[in-house]
Amino acid sequence: MFFQGLNQSANTQGRYAAIDPTNSHSSAHPIDHNDAAAFSLLEKTDAEPNTVSVSEITTRHLTRLRDSAADYLGKHIDGAVITVPTDFTEAQRKALIAAAEACKLNILQVIQEPVACVLAYEAREDTTHPVDKRIVVVDVGGTRTDVTVVASRGGISTILATIHDYELGGLKFDEVLVEHFSKEFMKKHKVDPRSNEKSLAKLRLACESTKRALSLSNAATISIDGLADGYDFHSSINRVRYDLLAKKEIEQVVKLVENVVAKADLDLLDIDEVRNSWLLCSSF
Repeated sequence: MFFQGLNQSANTQGRYAAIDPTNSHSSAHPIDHNDAAAFSLLEKTDAEPNTVSVSEITTRHLTRLRDSAADYLGKHIDGAVITVPTDFTEAQRKALIAAAEACKLNILQVIQEPVACVLAYEAREDTTHPVDKRIVVVDVGGTRTDVTVVASRGGISTILATIHDYELGGLKFDEVLVEHFSKEFMKKHKVDPRSNEKSLAKLRLACESTKRALSLSNAATISIDGLADGYDFHSSINRVRYDLLAKKEIEQVVKLVENVVAKADLDLLDIDEVRNSWLLCSSF
């Protein structure tokens, strides 16, 4: 989710020297600003980049979310429940709450993302007589994948085990389509759209939309006007074809599920349900 920047840099009171860059290479890189983590932002095309702290960026984002929710609901919003990754530390939670308080947003509760996912699904079901379950929650984010085993007993959810892959994310699944459609475009027009940054950006954006469409249906189309050298591009792909193209990435997700179940000292047959967190945030 958005708070990956906070996830990188809130440890040890947000000191820049405390950041572990190992798992941050796929996201925006923080910079040192008075030994605090910050980012260099180009907020206007005709202006110089600004150095903005992680806390300030988080406050800006929460303010925008609060105002969007207020516009949608037609009333003032002064409280929120926020979900965080399972590897969020106590220091990161405090930093997040402080950022929310800066925009006059009262954090009612901070819930771990897999638990929030389970609660969201249960809210759509008949919970008059809750059934005890062991659930695997799969969260394929933009740049990372988290898989968690959650035990739900009497309406109370407990995390049994969690595992993270900081190399596998939705971007990897996007690249599968980028490569596939690039080859198709090259075959027709003898031009590689990946050789031009603007064309590549347009293709990636369209591939992400196509991937999301395949999550909801068995086939999807892609249409880009003026993709490269003035050539338009129109094509389609079905779910079976995409599953074959993304076989390697899908197998990685399956392996994560197997590993987290083993980490919880369970067998795959002990798992009652597998759920994805896209109900909450379709970052995949």
